[in-house]
Amino acid sequence: MLLPAHRRKKSGRLEVGAVADVIWRGSHDGGDDNYLISGGADKKVVVSDVRMGRPLHSMKGAKDFVYAMACYGDAIFVGTGDGMILCHDLKRGKNSLLWGLGGTSMGAVRALAAVPSQRALVSAGDDGKAVVWKFPA
Repeated sequence: MLLPAHRRKKSGRLEVGAVADVIWRGSHDGGDDNYLISGGADKKVVVSDVRMGRPLHSMKGAKDFVYAMACYGDAIFVGTGDGMILCHDLKRGKNSLLWGLGGTSMGAVRALAAVPSQRALVSAGDDGKAVVWKFPA
């Protein structure tokens, strides 16, 4: 199945954006949904319904390339080329940006991992550091 999530028409031409990361969010994660979440060079995070075979909505807010993503419940964390970590609400759709924070002291956030058992998010990037972000209980 092909999900053309990062395509758009510009000046009558079809442009395709590079996809840097994907997440499968399925019923095994505690919900009854089957989503493919993708992020890429077009600075968007696109949520697609796999059963319907089409994008549901795109999440904006990144000012640079989306390099990494992680899911924690209904939160989607996005690591970007300008060193930011953005948090979106999966269920809210287009206006889903909840907050953002500086993820690296320089360069891009290249990797994100959610660790629900530790109530944490781990980020790493061009500054050579791995940071553990703890969530309140």
